[in-house]
Amino acid sequence: MLIAARVDDILVLRRLLRDSSYRVDPATSATQALRAISMHAYNVVIADDDALVGISGAKLLSSVEELQPSALRILIARRERRPQLANAALGKKFQMFVRPYFAAPVRDALLAHERSTRVASGPRHEKKSADVQGTVAIGAAMLEEDTKPYTLVSGGAVVRRRLLLTMAEVAEGGVGSVAGHAARVSILATALGRAIGLQPADLDALDEAALLHDVGELGPASAVLKQRRRLTPTELRAMHQHPADGANVAERCGLPKPAVAAVRHHHERWDGKGYPEGLARSQIPVLARILAVADTWDAVATQRVYRERLPPAQCARALRLAAGSQLDPALVELFLSRKLYEAVQPATLRNAAMV
Repeated sequence: MLIAARVDDILVLRRLLRDSSYRVDPATSATQALRAISMHAYNVVIADDDALVGISGAKLLSSVEELQPSALRILIARRERRPQLANAALGKKFQMFVRPYFAAPVRDALLAHERSTRVASGPRHEKKSADVQGTVAIGAAMLEEDTKPYTLVSGGAVVRRRLLLTMAEVAEGGVGSVAGHAARVSILATALGRAIGLQPADLDALDEAALLHDVGELGPASAVLKQRRRLTPTELRAMHQHPADGANVAERCGLPKPAVAAVRHHHERWDGKGYPEGLARSQIPVLARILAVADTWDAVATQRVYRERLPPAQCARALRLAAGSQLDPALVELFLSRKLYEAVQPATLRNAAMV
């Protein structure tokens, strides 16, 4: 479990553990995290000291120790907080890592913990629900049954990722998009990419394409995208240019060719009526088709200024209606049948019936 407010920290941890047996699940507050911990067994609990309000990281992890004494407890804190937290860390209440270079030490701690123990995970109570997934909270890392190789991420890769996330956030702010859209699309797209068996290099390309897929909206299309009326033909042409503009930015940022192509073609349609080139079916790069499914789901699943968010059942209905016309029908079916959309849904919401 990782308790953190910063979406980039969550995504960095997901990237670190992408090919491992750990699953990262988010909690946005101490209250949400403790509720989850009282119901589920966790192998690791990671708390971001800066994300906590009304409770210190040390106190929160002391509560975790009482509830789940076998869980590895990690606190991420600013360097200037080290003197206040040193005694608790020395007393083995938790391991402490300081910003900004916490990613590699956390990875090493998880590897060491896995070697020393394996914790059976799952709900503590025997309540049955179709929505139960077995984890909770922001920054929760849970050990599942199968052990797989770890992906090692260098400091340079972490910096690159933060830069891409920052560009995504700037783009979202510039056009008034829902905050975190690119990050959620990245999680959804890579979940679908793993489900179809993409290789690690293609998953990395898909991940980076998802983060920058809307960066072209900062160009001439930015004013058009803020309109709440029917667009004129000239405005439509400007809007249809934003994927190509985004691809140019992605190329200048050094993204691999498959990522650049995914950004350029994520608004193509299965029936050939999309833009910018009117590609159809298998002519559309597979990464772009995956990105389109993830982008469409998040568009209907999040609240917009002109409508409320739709519940999962209606989102699924919307995707099925788009399958075969806008979206690749096989990818839509896989996405929905495996409930891959739950990758961005906190387990406290998935398990709402149990809370």
